[in-house]
Amino acid sequence: MGLLHGQRRAHSALPRPAGRRHPAAGWAGGVALVLPTRRVELSCSIFPGVIHPRGDQWLKDFAPEPVPTWTYAGDGWVLRKRLALLAGEHALVVAYELVEASEPLCLELRPFFAGRDYHHLMQANDQVAPAADWTEDALVYQPYRGQPTLHLLAPGACWEADPDWYYNFQYPREEERGLDHSEDLFTPGYLRLQLIPGATVGVVAA
Repeated sequence: MGLLHGQRRAHSALPRPAGRRHPAAGWAGGVALVLPTRRVELSCSIFPGVIHPRGDQWLKDFAPEPVPTWTYAGDGWVLRKRLALLAGEHALVVAYELVEASEPLCLELRPFFAGRDYHHLMQANDQVAPAADWTEDALVYQPYRGQPTLHLLAPGACWEADPDWYYNFQYPREEERGLDHSEDLFTPGYLRLQLIPGATVGVVAA
C-alpha cells in the first residue's frame, strides 16, 4: 500500500462494485512532477525483470491514518499526496499538496485502464476507445462499449491527448499462485495540474 503499485489483478485505485467490470486500473501508474530542469517520476510499476519508474526513491514517508498519506521529497521540493474514499459514494479523492518549493511546479497524472472483471487480464487490442472527452475541468471516458464510464473532475487542470498501450505490467502475487500475471493497459492521455507552493489541488474519480 505504501507505493500503491498493483501486485495483484484486483488491485485498482478505484475498483468497481462486485459483479461489475471496472475500467480504472493502475490510476497511480503515471505520476510525475515536472521541475524547471528535470522530470521526477513518482510512481512504480513492475515489468519483466525491472521496476520502472522508481518513484520509491523519492518516497520519504507513508502514513496509513487518518487517511493514506505519501510524502515525496527531493532537492528543494516536498510533495504530499492524500487519498480518501467519499463516504456513501463510489468515488475517490486524491489531493496533492506542494508543501515546499521555490516556485510553482507542474504535476502530470496519466490514468491507465484495463476494462475487465477481476478474473481476467487485458491484452492490447483495437476495440478500446482511443479518445476521452474533456470539457470544463472534467474528463469522461468509457474504454469499451457497454462498460461503466469513468468521470474525473480536476479543477484547473488541462488534458493532453496521448493514446497508447503500455505492455507487460506484472502482478507478482498472481504469479506466485500459478495464475496469468502479465497485462497490457491503455492510456488515452494525461492531466496537467499547476501546483502552487503551500496550496493543495485535488482530483475526484468516480
